[in-house]
Amino acid sequence: MSELGPPCERPLVHRHSGSDVAEEVGAELGGELARQLGVGELPCREEVEAAMQRAYLAINERLKPMQVVGGAVVVALLLQLTGPGSAVLHCANVGDSRAVLCRSGSGVRLSRDFKPFDQDEYERITALGGFISLRDGGRVCDDLALTRALGDLHLAKYIEPLAHVHTEDLELSSCPFFVMCCDGVWDVLSDQEAVDAVLATAPDYERGASALRDLAFVHGSTDNITALVVDLSRL
Repeated sequence: MSELGPPCERPLVHRHSGSDVAEEVGAELGGELARQLGVGELPCREEVEAAMQRAYLAINERLKPMQVVGGAVVVALLLQLTGPGSAVLHCANVGDSRAVLCRSGSGVRLSRDFKPFDQDEYERITALGGFISLRDGGRVCDDLALTRALGDLHLAKYIEPLAHVHTEDLELSSCPFFVMCCDGVWDVLSDQEAVDAVLATAPDYERGASALRDLAFVHGSTDNITALVVDLSRL
């Protein structure tokens, strides 16, 4: 990707209760986002964020007549180089997979974990007539341990596909990478612990994903472990 080049999109899709939704999202999200953004230069950041939200909603609408089983949590990042050494990073997510940027050695969270006992999510679901059980730290209608996802059509009244969006301006000299991991990593590692683990692989940040996987396992993770590291240092 060259300076002032086209935006580069990176998604992490984590399935639950079946693979149908994850496969559809993985195949279609990039194209849908391109359609929502349109041709030519990227619009202002507010319009990019709105386009990312529309893409998630459009994919979810497409799933409804397909009678798919299961759901997917998704975190996608859109990187746009804006000049020599600078960029803008847009993040959109549903669910509890997480994206964290390394800035000057510190972890900067880009996404939001949507959990049943988040006050706003708890109030939204109970106002709709749903409930949150106490099992496993909170489950929507005693089923899902998250409140936003794509799919999960049997809980469509309560599980919201509207993505959280966030934008960061980057100076690439101080932002060497970002990580995206599913909850099997974040259940046992903090944002900073994850960043520190990847920093220890410098300058070969591509080894950071396996380092995160191994560290999560050593720390006792019993959930699925997926980790992705995007190296920005070579841009």
